[in-house]
Formats: sequence, structure tokens, C-alpha cells
Amino acid sequence: MYPPPFNTGRFVLKAYRNQDEDRFVEMAVDKMSTQFMALSLSLLQK
Repeated sequence: MYPPPFNTGRFVLKAYRNQDEDRFVEMAVDKMSTQFMALSLSLLQK
């Protein structure tokens, strides 16, 4: 069972689905997106 989506005025955060894979790959190869992903991961490691 997945958690319900989390909605704000600016975005919707929802569980990953298999049909999201193409969009995830597109985001993962985008230089600007990955710079922010790396920052988040480095903050978690502290």
C-alpha cells in the first residue's frame, strides 16, 4: 500500500510508479536537476 499524495499550492508529491520511469530518467540526466539532487544527498550524509 502506498501513502496518499501530499499536496501543496505548488506541487504534488506522490509515490513512484513504473510509468514514471521515463520522466525520472529525463530528470536524472538533466545537469541542473542533478546538481540539486547531489546537494540533497550530501546534506543527508552529515
